[in-house]
Amino acid sequence: MGLFSMLFGCTKKPEQGESNNASANVNHNNTVDEIIVTDDGIRADIDDGGVMVRPDRGDYADEEMPEITVETAALEELCLNCTGTAREPYYMIKSDGNGGYYLKTTWTAPENLPYELGVEDEADSGDIYKYVSDVMDCEHGSSVHLTDAERVNKVRDALYAYGAIDWDGFDEHKSLGDGVLDGDRGFTLKFRLADGKSVYAHGYNRQPKNFEKVYSIIIDLIDGTADYSRYVEKDFHASVMDGLFVEFKDSFACRQYFKIELNSAWKRWSIQVRDPWGELLDRDFEISDYGDVKDASELPYDRFVAILDKYNVSDWEDSSASDYGAPSYNIRLTFENNKSFEAGGNLLPEKYNEFRREILDEIIKYYDELKK
Repeated sequence: MGLFSMLFGCTKKPEQGESNNASANVNHNNTVDEIIVTDDGIRADIDDGGVMVRPDRGDYADEEMPEITVETAALEELCLNCTGTAREPYYMIKSDGNGGYYLKTTWTAPENLPYELGVEDEADSGDIYKYVSDVMDCEHGSSVHLTDAERVNKVRDALYAYGAIDWDGFDEHKSLGDGVLDGDRGFTLKFRLADGKSVYAHGYNRQPKNFEKVYSIIIDLIDGTADYSRYVEKDFHASVMDGLFVEFKDSFACRQYFKIELNSAWKRWSIQVRDPWGELLDRDFEISDYGDVKDASELPYDRFVAILDKYNVSDWEDSSASDYGAPSYNIRLTFENNKSFEAGGNLLPEKYNEFRREILDEIIKYYDELKK
């Protein structure tokens, strides 16, 4: 996700009507989570005990929720967007009116979609959920239809259990000041329940208590059901390849590092080879170079695709274990049909070492040809 520090959320605040529900009697402490800065310039948060901790959105999807002591109403619609050093999509939930729900992710602001579609007059309606049941050609995202409410009800329960139904009107901002290395962070959340209760909350470097728990449960549901298959190309010969990136790392330290990148748009190749331990190459052998070609057709995609085919890389997936310092790989391919393929992580596939060896040999062979 790109490096953006400004908010891309549903930032136009709607007219606030009177709430027809009293605050729910649930077990929560609806105070504010404050984001502050440590002495070394990294943002940190305040935990329940007032102790400064590093920001960690965590995974609360399996955590037992506080008891809900009031009658709950069904969730009708919800839109969540968060931004910080990394831009995130808009997460949307909308009832289909028949007991099911549409779950959508999109990187296009829902209120801007009518303009993207050339139907500007629809923007005045304020209905950001009109296109929730599908992904338009001008969007990048996912839309999935659930025929029952079972999984969405967990989100509904989280809104009650963690006090989100009391967040309406939350609108607090705080500047982190200059020298913050981790960037600002904001959120916008709005939702409506079947009993008419509606909530709009917005924060910039400040957020309601338990926000991260509600956030985690929402994205666990939507990301866990998202379908991006329309953007994935597993037939490496179905369209012209216009980008290739393959890298191998020994760990986060990247002391041993091998990379080849080909980019048709820039008509450029880039190569890095470093093996200080002499595991696969001489210890003093190193390449760190890039260059341009006159025509993109000169870039040798076919040589590397032949190796990808040999090892059935199209069947590989993104996968990571808990040992984030372990050796890892990353493969990204892009095609002229606007589809792409990605695989990587530190759960290494079968015959990984042989695959890495062949790619490395081909990188060095190609570089030698370039320098003749």
